[in-house]
Amino acid sequence: MGIHLNARFGIRDEIGERVKTEFHSCVAFCSAFERTNIRMLGVAVRSS
Repeated sequence: MGIHLNARFGIRDEIGERVKTEFHSCVAFCSAFERTNIRMLGVAVRSS
């Protein structure tokens, strides 16, 4: 029983870590994307 529970929690931790990693990479991507967009908007505003 104890081993079964540990295996279950181990899997849950692994999923949690994977979700956290994917979430962080998504946030990093989104912030980089926003920064690029702001820079592009600034260029567009200046050139118009």
